[in-house]
Amino acid sequence: MAWLVGREAELGLLHKLVATAFDGTGGALVLRGPAGIGKSALIETAQQQAHTTGMTVLAARGVASETLLPFGVLHQLLWPLLRDPRLPETPRQLLRSALGAAGAAAPDLYAIALATLELLVEAAERNPILVVAEDAHWFDRSSADVLAFVARRAGAAPMALVVAVRGGDDTTPADALGEAGLPDLAIGPLAEPDARALLDRATGQLPAGLRERILTAASGNPLALLELPASVREESFSTVVPMNARLESAFTARLPEMPDLTRTLLLAAAAEPSCTLAQLLTVVAAVSGQPVGVDVLDPAAGAGLVRSHGLQLRFRHPLVASAVYQAASPSDRIAMHAALATALADQPDRAIWHRSAAATGPDPEVAADLQVFADRAARSGAASVAVAALERAASFSGGPDRVDLLLRAAELACETGQARERLPTLLEQIRAGGPSGRDAARRMQVEAVLAPIPDTQAIAGLVEHAAGIWEQDRALAYSLLLAAAIRCWWGGASPELRALVRDVADRFDPEVNNPPSLTVHAYASQPERSGLLLRRAGALLADPDPARRRFAIGVYALTGDFVASAAITPQAIATARENGQVLLTARWLVVQSGTSFWMGMWDAGIAEATEAERLGRELREPSIYLVAMAYQAMYAAARGELDRAEDIVAATLAEPDLAGNRAVLAATQKTRVMVALAAGRPADAMERVLSLYDPADAHHHWMYEYWALSDLAEAARAAGRLDRAREILATVDQVAEPVGSIRVSLVVTRAILATDDQAESLFEAALAEDLAPWPWERARLNLAYGRYLRRHLRVTQSRAPLRLAAELFERLGGIAWLDQARSELRATGAKGPAPRGGPAAMTAQEQQIALLAAEGLSNREIGERLFLSPRTVGSHLYRIFPKLGIATRAQLGAALTRDHQET
Repeated sequence: MAWLVGREAELGLLHKLVATAFDGTGGALVLRGPAGIGKSALIETAQQQAHTTGMTVLAARGVASETLLPFGVLHQLLWPLLRDPRLPETPRQLLRSALGAAGAAAPDLYAIALATLELLVEAAERNPILVVAEDAHWFDRSSADVLAFVARRAGAAPMALVVAVRGGDDTTPADALGEAGLPDLAIGPLAEPDARALLDRATGQLPAGLRERILTAASGNPLALLELPASVREESFSTVVPMNARLESAFTARLPEMPDLTRTLLLAAAAEPSCTLAQLLTVVAAVSGQPVGVDVLDPAAGAGLVRSHGLQLRFRHPLVASAVYQAASPSDRIAMHAALATALADQPDRAIWHRSAAATGPDPEVAADLQVFADRAARSGAASVAVAALERAASFSGGPDRVDLLLRAAELACETGQARERLPTLLEQIRAGGPSGRDAARRMQVEAVLAPIPDTQAIAGLVEHAAGIWEQDRALAYSLLLAAAIRCWWGGASPELRALVRDVADRFDPEVNNPPSLTVHAYASQPERSGLLLRRAGALLADPDPARRRFAIGVYALTGDFVASAAITPQAIATARENGQVLLTARWLVVQSGTSFWMGMWDAGIAEATEAERLGRELREPSIYLVAMAYQAMYAAARGELDRAEDIVAATLAEPDLAGNRAVLAATQKTRVMVALAAGRPADAMERVLSLYDPADAHHHWMYEYWALSDLAEAARAAGRLDRAREILATVDQVAEPVGSIRVSLVVTRAILATDDQAESLFEAALAEDLAPWPWERARLNLAYGRYLRRHLRVTQSRAPLRLAAELFERLGGIAWLDQARSELRATGAKGPAPRGGPAAMTAQEQQIALLAAEGLSNREIGERLFLSPRTVGSHLYRIFPKLGIATRAQLGAALTRDHQET
């Protein structure tokens, strides 16, 4: 094939990908390059290889006119599998619902993605699969998100996915698949000798001057090398026009030679690629008012612009369709869209877009139909399409209806992770509409999403609008106030700003009886209110309404009552998983991961943070994946993996969405304090921990004033800066009713920082507390107490707390602190507990899978919980068994119990 001149390296990579999939190990590859660079030719070769080996090939191509059809590409890919009765009925039924072929209500996007993964993996286990996705920059966003989900998990199945994305020019649309973090292969221009060879092969002899000018203008682009010679004359050839425009001009130059009916047929095909040739001929007849036969196709086919593909008409290249459409007059385009809307009346999703393209001014009927379409798209999980439809509906509306539609689009964009890409243009239109009253409050809420986290003006504006709208719309008022409170939490807002939020919340609900009010206070209140909030949360947990109970769950973690949080959050995670609520699952996983750190459930906590980060990134939710990264760094530091902890902190700090997020910055700084302590750098640890107590420092957050107290005490004792630490303790130790982690941290820190004359009584008071649920703090307290006793020559007495500290640190895996406890024990003349071996380390995800399998869950059930395919689960178990020294699934429970006891 002429197009493949000079593409040996690219062909080799594709051949390996397909061959590896055929042998049982999947993978994905994104081919990225400008139009005409040869991506389709490479993919065609991969398809030929797959067909030759007997693989199943599933293919889809994006089309610019179909980017707003929900799951249009997914329909192309999966339709052959949906009709295969040999494949599982459950995912097929779910996908038929999502694709509009069944009457049931469609599930959410991630349930659709998981069903797609399951269906493809099941089909691949029967016969290896090659999935081809061309022009992915024109995929509808919902399909692209699903395929990105699949591609990231393709490795465990005999399935290869090859994606072609246009890149390298300023006109390239954004694409979800191209941004999915998949292996990327840039397809560059041909080297000069290869470009000359391709041009000579395609054209034979050309005048030397023209040949050189074509080579210069083509810049190694194969399509340009093939097309430019047929459409240029030496005396009228420009080399300064952008490549896409140059190629479109090459195709456009052939249109005047075509009969009128042929040009009309080409315009119909460009405007609606899904039509069959018979439908296109009907449309041409309607537009022209003349009888039309299939022979109108011949001139275009003879010129190499189109080819017949079964019942469909295919353009030689997407740029041909673009050239045809751009060359048509506005009146011809409008007439064509009107005719297509009539011809596609039995396909309302397609017809409404053609009706809107044919409309020339405000049209309430078109606006109403677009709203119906938007509602249908939102219900099917295609939120990005719904946002576009609402924005388009607004363009055909006037007055308050227009502003309401734009606000609905903006609100949906915020709810579905599209705020950054969609809000700027939507807000510009909303502001131009001059919203007032309730709509002004809604606008403020949307605007705040894009404001920097610690933006005082945004928080004050939300509070002001909440107060102003209270009598008119209490649900909206609480929503605004909650948005302000959440910004307070993430931004580590000042006491004055938090008081502004709390004062309005108190006016709404002085007794804090309403669930939204409880959540507002949890995000914005000082620790003094924790006792009241926890009592209200406890009462709310008895409410029969699960939506109301949900308000209570986060309160426990926000106020630091991790014992209660550990008791209720796992069930919340399980419920969210069962209901397919991926966003809620990810949020509860973050809550549970933080809880697990305090409760000493570190293996589970690492797995929870790892999964939360993965889901958070897929959901494009920075508040989830940033916290999950910070927790992973904290676990690594506590376990003595100091380089890894620093690497994760550095990666977290490099995230563009971190700006102003003091809650995450405080967590990363706490990690660095722990790293310095573990590395024996107490002076460095002290300087870092002090930043957590400086309100002017970016790392300051009011809750970390309590959550870092043990770090402060340990650093101050080791660095000899007890006076400064005691000053800080006196400042924060003002809580009348401390609860949970605040109480534990205060009790432990008072003892560690005590003067010699008070130390004995304060250590005894701390040790009398029930610290069994808090093994990390308990271990640090006993280590400090043992050191105190040894320092005062009470060597024999020091051994018991030091031995307990060592046992607790070993159980947790706190390696650096375990070494300190053993060293102290040796200094007393006692032998510390001998290091115990254990099975090879499992990854966080392997630990999670092993625990679920030990509970008796099947591979399919585990996959549904973790959003993995059953085959992927099986592959993980295959690697887990040797690490645990077992051979069967039935041995998992005993092996994990033994591992826990040994560590």
